Amino acid sequence: MLLDAIFRMVPKTFAIVGMGLLGGSLAGALRRSFPRAEVIGVSRSHTNIKIACQKKLITKGTTQIKDAVQVADLVFICTPVDTISKLILEVDRYAKLGTVVTDVGSTKGALINWVLQRKFKNISFTGSHPMAGSHTTGVFHATPSLYRDSLVFVTKHHGIQRNALRLVTAVWKKLCRKVVLVNAERHDALVAQISHLPHLVAAALVEGTPSQSLAFASTGFFDTTRIALGDPQLWVPIVMTNRQNLIRLLGRFRSSISQIEAWLRHGQAQKLTQFLKKAALRRQNLHRK
Repeated sequence: MLLDAIFRMVPKTFAIVGMGLLGGSLAGALRRSFPRAEVIGVSRSHTNIKIACQKKLITKGTTQIKDAVQVADLVFICTPVDTISKLILEVDRYAKLGTVVTDVGSTKGALINWVLQRKFKNISFTGSHPMAGSHTTGVFHATPSLYRDSLVFVTKHHGIQRNALRLVTAVWKKLCRKVVLVNAERHDALVAQISHLPHLVAAALVEGTPSQSLAFASTGFFDTTRIALGDPQLWVPIVMTNRQNLIRLLGRFRSSISQIEAWLRHGQAQKLTQFLKKAALRRQNLHRK
């Protein structure tokens, strides 16, 4: 009901800035969920635009932000987190009055603090972050189903425009399994624990294993370290903008490792058994809510 009411008020035009895995997949999901909408893809790469058109992820594409956002009602910025603020300013320069802008960035604290210090001319901004992705990259691997089973965080902040928040929330509810409203501070603390720290740990495990041993790695090692395949150009800006949370978490993780080391050093099999049983039970009880 809310979504229908919102979309009766405005034309159905989306612009997706960034035609990589996330942007291309989002474009395809929007085309499936809003078949009458125009979905315009923006990329600096003519090749990416061509691929997105061939895969029917977008209705049309352009290398110029101005051409897309001046007709869009909702703009998604799907680029690395250290580029989002610059692109928001560019969108604001060319967008029509009342355009809503959101993103898919993995950190929100620094971005929302930056937003709060700006007075935009044409747009209102609401941050969002879908907990979806893959170790593969590029629009060639994009799929409209990427977000279907995902949880999406939508961030609230002081002075946020209610209509923008409602629109962004309503659209994501059409694309994903669940939407969670959260402030930026809480968001960054959560994703540091469930996404960013695991990525660093997986990378450390790969780097800490001798090459001669890696030659014999099998399913357990592959499953545990899959996320270490992530693109460093995407991940370094993410962890650097969330580094204070990660520094604290790495300290706690170091304490856990030290405890395991102590049990092994002193032959405390019962302590280790209890620890592993508790971890196995918690992992077994994990399920998507």
